[in-house]
Amino acid sequence: TDYYGIEPALGSLGDFAELAREAEERGMRIVLDLVVNHTSDEHPWFVSAQSSPDSPYRDWYVWSADEPPNRRQGTVFPGEQEETWTFDKQAQAWYFHRFYGFQPDLNWANPAVRREMAKVMNFWLQMGAAGFRIDAAPFIIEMVEPGVDSGPQDFSIMESWRQETQWVRGDSVLLCEANL
Repeated sequence: TDYYGIEPALGSLGDFAELAREAEERGMRIVLDLVVNHTSDEHPWFVSAQSSPDSPYRDWYVWSADEPPNRRQGTVFPGEQEETWTFDKQAQAWYFHRFYGFQPDLNWANPAVRREMAKVMNFWLQMGAAGFRIDAAPFIIEMVEPGVDSGPQDFSIMESWRQETQWVRGDSVLLCEANL
């Protein structure tokens, strides 16, 4: 629920910066696991998005006013996951979640989402991270639309990350989980 914080049980941002400095002094690099395909349904962006169609975060997620014709579109966990679209009573709309219902997908067609995630990456690189393992990378580049089982892919997302991370830290690393 917080792309800029540290779980308090693990320490503080200051502790992270010190860890990164100590690691670099010892010839080690820290690569962070970055989950950007989705957020928690408790994330402030989603809470705002579901509160009103006029929310500035509404288009940060993939919504459908009508029931999608294929609610199993892109199911990842058959047998555990019944569908990938859930009706949200508060929003009075359906939202897409490639994984579980409590993990709504971000809308990667939205330039504001792309800008925010670039800021997140830049923040952690400046804090001392050497790069990122990008969780669920194939699902980030797929532009999701209700009723379209396999939308167009936009590789420019990964290309921009590569350029931006190397600009901030020339030796940065991007590792993408690509299970497809």
